[in-house]
Amino acid sequence: MKLTTINQLLSFLAIALLFSTSETFAQNESDFYIPFTGGITKNLKTDFGVDNLFSTDDSQALRDAIDAVAAVGGGNIYIPEGNYTFQGIGNLKSNINIIIDAGVVIRPLGGPTKFSMFLIGNDEPLVENWSITGVGGRFTIDLTQTENPEVFVFTVNNVKNFKLSDFNILDKKTEYSNIAIGPAKYKGTWCFPENGVVENCDANDCDYGYGLMQMQAGKHIYFNNISSTGGIPLRLESGWNAIQGTIARIDDIYARNVRCYNGQSAVFLSPHTMKQGVVDIRNITTVACEWAVKTENGYATSAQATKGHTPGSFDENSVIANINATYGDNATVRSQVLRYIPCELRSLIGPYRSIDRTYPAPSVAPIGDLAPLASKGTYQVKIWDVRHSGYMDFVPTIVNESGDDYEDCTTSVWNPNPGTISDRFNLLSLVAPPTVNKDDNVNLSINYQADKNADIYFQLLNNSTGKVESSTKATVEAGKGTKTATVLVPSSLDDGEYVWKVYVTKIDGTVEDDQEFTSVIVGEKLGVDMVNIGNALLNDFVVYPNPTSEIINIKINDITNTSEIIEIFNILGDRLYEKSIASRSLCQINVSGFPAGLYFIKIGTSSKSIVIN
Repeated sequence: MKLTTINQLLSFLAIALLFSTSETFAQNESDFYIPFTGGITKNLKTDFGVDNLFSTDDSQALRDAIDAVAAVGGGNIYIPEGNYTFQGIGNLKSNINIIIDAGVVIRPLGGPTKFSMFLIGNDEPLVENWSITGVGGRFTIDLTQTENPEVFVFTVNNVKNFKLSDFNILDKKTEYSNIAIGPAKYKGTWCFPENGVVENCDANDCDYGYGLMQMQAGKHIYFNNISSTGGIPLRLESGWNAIQGTIARIDDIYARNVRCYNGQSAVFLSPHTMKQGVVDIRNITTVACEWAVKTENGYATSAQATKGHTPGSFDENSVIANINATYGDNATVRSQVLRYIPCELRSLIGPYRSIDRTYPAPSVAPIGDLAPLASKGTYQVKIWDVRHSGYMDFVPTIVNESGDDYEDCTTSVWNPNPGTISDRFNLLSLVAPPTVNKDDNVNLSINYQADKNADIYFQLLNNSTGKVESSTKATVEAGKGTKTATVLVPSSLDDGEYVWKVYVTKIDGTVEDDQEFTSVIVGEKLGVDMVNIGNALLNDFVVYPNPTSEIINIKINDITNTSEIIEIFNILGDRLYEKSIASRSLCQINVSGFPAGLYFIKIGTSSKSIVIN
């Protein structure tokens, strides 16, 4: 992590001046969407007998209205004030405007599997000239009563010239973005949305990784006045394996007035293997969010690389500008991001929340620009005109992966390897040795939280080629716990730097999900200090057994200062135990009263991790 220098600020100013004179701003909604006019108008209540009771499924009435209007070439469907229940409204048809009164409340009729309330242009011919808009204010979509968290509100696929606007979504941390804009296949050909507007909409109480909207593919689309509390209002990420290597991509996207409250970020970019086009996003406001803007590097998993896919990017002419970030201590932060929080603010991190696998924590920084990584898929969007308030002076404006990320706090001990590796599996910690020898049988331990049983793979990878040198499979049960597996270090390996990898199969048993890595030295490699323990030797003390549930033994091999003390810290850096020690002694500590999890034992300048189960 690097503090923004004066030179960087001057560079930002120069870029701002350049773009203020040369950039063409998208100013008119009509540049993206032309309304369909004319045709007939139908009233859903008076013409189709809706009773305005939530207990009644109104889906067929709306389908009948769509068919009736489409049969005469198009027109309007008016939904008057009242309560409605919809599910699976597909086959929307071209030349139709659904106009919804501000007094309308819509709830989904959720089934046992993933579903969408409105499915537009999915596996069907191109849908053109349609809209779903509010009149007289914003209507409400209420997800708080659904028992199935796998719900989309709008899924927008093979469509052209469309508009969504004027609604509020009452969420309860459902598992997907409320609006999914992306590709679909029709008769073997990939299609994606073109020419559209999404504006004047808000989502409340969203899940960390999702929020109001995710776009996986789309062209020439305008977003304006959108926000979410929790999650991300504008997530531009092409992560679906099926579209890697296809023509589907994100391009010519404009956004204005994007806001985030108590969430992850207002804007999130992650290209995976896709070569994305230009995005232009301005007027961003955040209050108590993890970041205001976050960019991630492109990357290809090992499975994708074998198919010829390479790390993706966003076009270098992309702009994210006019950013106003306000600090708060109740941001929504995932475990893998906690390491970026400065040591002085660690005490503000709240208790783990299993519902969305996050912590309430201080805002990390205005910008998390993690895209320009030299070792991975790199790209650089132009980020400028960043204003912020409430952050401490030692918090940088821009965070990147190079440099100090506060893992080795002088006032506490910190775990450098937590992270979420699938939607329903949270890797709370990974305990792995930083150095090993050939022919070693190495114990790797994870501390996890899982919604369902899952297969876990512990692997040793070649850092240069990505080749799996050794692998062990284990199974974990639903709930919170620990798992240890033994991985053999092959005798045939060359000395050098390798990588520990842990991944989990998806809940449905398909391909691997996101991965966690940590470096390991095999044999001898001079000049490398992987664990930041100063001048201390790795064998100055030994902790066993590990994991444990009752007694830990600490064998002290080389402590010359008799005033040294043993300290035990939890993952948040809280000191839970302290005891003076003597030279060359064996110390036993009863930890049966400690909650299950990852802990750190510190003696002087050295520290070691241990899992208590």
